[in-house]
Amino acid sequence: MENVSVLNTIAKNIIGYDGIIFIFAVITFWVYIKTEIENKKLLSYFDELTVKRKENDRKPETLKKPEKISEAELMEIHFKQDKFYGFFVNIVSIFPLLGMIGTVLALLSLDLSADNGSITNNFFGALTSTFWGAVFGVVFKLADSSVSTKIEMANEKYNIGIQRKNLDETEENGECDEA
Repeated sequence: MENVSVLNTIAKNIIGYDGIIFIFAVITFWVYIKTEIENKKLLSYFDELTVKRKENDRKPETLKKPEKISEAELMEIHFKQDKFYGFFVNIVSIFPLLGMIGTVLALLSLDLSADNGSITNNFFGALTSTFWGAVFGVVFKLADSSVSTKIEMANEKYNIGIQRKNLDETEENGECDEA
């Protein structure tokens, strides 16, 4: 009988304040997917750069030229990746706070004049928000650990690629400094 009460409390809370946490989880998952998509777009451009170094030569020899893309288009992809990732990181940090807010709101609505069984059940209901906030916080922090390294790699390749692209353009225009 008590299991039914626990399930009823969980269902009631999911429809209530815990539902907000679930909505945030869906939004966070969508932002995570968008971050991954933009990251793959950026990396796909730079992964086409295959470089081979000649023996005793510091200058790389490009084996395959990447597709022609303007610097503005490349900057736009980079901006979108960083925008989605920044939003993802910020929203992930909100989950524990949402859990605490839900718990505090539920505790504030406790009727201390009721019997002990009712108080215990309501107290359990107050803790479900903390539970869901912590669960989603951990899950998305783990997702962040996988995507953050990809973002760092893409940003490093972006910076090197922009420098290399600028060097290539100056060499093509005959503006190369010979020191």
